[in-house]
Amino acid sequence: MAKSVIPLTSIIDPDNLNLAEFMDEDELTALGMKLDQALKVDLASRKNWEENVDCWMKLATQYKEDKTFPWPNAANIKYPLLTTAAMQFSARAYPALIVNKKPVRSKIVGKETPELTSISERVAEHMSYQVLEEMHGWEAEMDTLFMILPIVGMAFKKTYYHGIQEQNVSELVLPKDLVVNYWAKSIEGYTRKHQLLEMSPNDIYTRKAKGHYLDVELDAPRSLEPTDANKMESLANLQVPTEDDETTPYRIAECHCHYDLDGDGYLEPYIITFDTASCTVLRISPRFREDSIKWSNTGGVKSAKILSIQSDEYFTKYGFIPNPDGSFYDLGFGLLLGPINETINTSINQLLDQGTMFTTNGGFLGKGVRIKAGEYKFAPNEWKVVNTTSDDLRKSIFQLPVREPSQVLFQMLGSLIEGGEKVASIAEIFVGKMPGQNTPATTTMETVKQGMAVFTAIYKRIYRSLDSEFKKLFKLNQLYLDDKVDYPVELTREDYRQVGLTVMPTADPDVATDAEKLIKAKAQMEFIPLGTVNPKVVTRRVLEAMRIEGIDELMQVDPPQPNPEVEIMKQEAVIKQQDAKAKQSLIAVKAQVTQMQGQLKAQGLQQDAQMKAMTARMDMQAKQMEKAQELRQSAAQFQQERQQSALEHRQTIQQKAVEGAQKIQQQREVGRVKIELAKKMPKKGK
Repeated sequence: MAKSVIPLTSIIDPDNLNLAEFMDEDELTALGMKLDQALKVDLASRKNWEENVDCWMKLATQYKEDKTFPWPNAANIKYPLLTTAAMQFSARAYPALIVNKKPVRSKIVGKETPELTSISERVAEHMSYQVLEEMHGWEAEMDTLFMILPIVGMAFKKTYYHGIQEQNVSELVLPKDLVVNYWAKSIEGYTRKHQLLEMSPNDIYTRKAKGHYLDVELDAPRSLEPTDANKMESLANLQVPTEDDETTPYRIAECHCHYDLDGDGYLEPYIITFDTASCTVLRISPRFREDSIKWSNTGGVKSAKILSIQSDEYFTKYGFIPNPDGSFYDLGFGLLLGPINETINTSINQLLDQGTMFTTNGGFLGKGVRIKAGEYKFAPNEWKVVNTTSDDLRKSIFQLPVREPSQVLFQMLGSLIEGGEKVASIAEIFVGKMPGQNTPATTTMETVKQGMAVFTAIYKRIYRSLDSEFKKLFKLNQLYLDDKVDYPVELTREDYRQVGLTVMPTADPDVATDAEKLIKAKAQMEFIPLGTVNPKVVTRRVLEAMRIEGIDELMQVDPPQPNPEVEIMKQEAVIKQQDAKAKQSLIAVKAQVTQMQGQLKAQGLQQDAQMKAMTARMDMQAKQMEKAQELRQSAAQFQQERQQSALEHRQTIQQKAVEGAQKIQQQREVGRVKIELAKKMPKKGK
């Protein structure tokens, strides 16, 4: 059988919805059987894991099977240890990772510009609206994911362009519905994975009508072992659809694998869809684009050889705890708590059964006891008539030596529950019982931090997965978003194509709970009295951690800023007033010096040399004051010339004005010193 060869130009042509149309029937049949065999190999590799998942789900869903030992309808209590652990994790993880109805924020890598910042804000707002409002069910599916993840240890999200809905989607894929070989290293590194889908006859019809599936007849769908999609129904003892039911879904497999269609020897990435019942291939679509192909070059001319192809990855793995054996399938509370939970169930039921035997009692009756026919059971306030004496009756009845419920077993039960809760970290501090009121905030924060260390690591893994999912959606918006979007913000597809722009989760991976956020915020308040932090910023962080609404309304409004021009005029008036006073002081000092000189000359003081030296010093000080006055006048003139610049640098000018005032004050002090020196000058005859 000759293999079909499809040119690469036809493969990457977006108008070709289904490449299977270019292949003959026999080749498609052989391909379908080959993929089905590969699916069975991967299913066999994880058989033990699937069996364990069934047990974990029964524990988590409190599924009760009929019990006949030690007697029919014996105690059959299921202690909700695993369920409680999953609920506690979900309650902490969901609000910590899906923050304030704005799960997406943008990030600028490189140089920031006002235009790029504006685009970044619009992209973040649009993507948050997209996942919460346009993708109906995204938030609900994330809530479900946070319940499944701690039980099974993993879950998946599939992010892609939905050809039928004609929009970008990111939907939940349950663990058992994505088949990956047990020993695969990563979801991106393994070249083959099967997604198991259940499609109604109408779903198949629609895809045939739109050209996505080949228009071929399929065998009637068979009743199959239910997948996770209908697992809950089967556990609730509901009837699984049969092959006679017209609504029975088809079991379809989408295989993300590699296959050589163009005959060049290089295996290109494709999605091959086939019916698992008949192995009929329904669709082949490329999982790459032309710009993802890396070519070899010879002399600068593109050759016909492909070096590599960067495939489009649809799936994002959310993991709980990596498996120590290095396999693809992570660990969850199901594996960690399952055996403990089953032992707890056994211990509780043994205690109850022992209590039943002890309270109801029973034993043997001797043949000599003459009792009227009837029930040998007693109801309250019931008396029976016997034809024998009490002594004979006492001798003919042998009571079984049943003990009351074992205290040792009861203590062991308590230890098992306590140990299980420690593994699940269901400690008092995480269920609302915080330390005492007088405990310092830093101490409480450290206590929470230590207790949440394991969960913080898990949150970081989830954060990385959420980041990967958002980046896949960001890339899809670059390719398939409408040319222009008007709501909730106006933006274009080109906004998503800006160089240096990316997205990431709004959540903080280092802060796992609201309690931890609040404690960290309150710890910052201890620095307010030191004057080293901004009280308003700290207050806002505390209110945000407390999830208080209307924070902007609560915060005090900053007083209106003064008009820079008016402030400059005020400063100039003060400087002029101070200059006038300085001039008056200078004139008074000169007059005093002149008077003293005249008096000394008239009196003919003998200390003429001394007086000359003192006069010289005073003249020097006067000149310094005149020089300082000239500098002040120059500064004032400079302020007037640079008034427009002063409006933009108000605080700098204000500082200069203050320095000028300080200089004037210094000058005043010099004048005062001169006067004091003049007063202390020796007079003739003294």
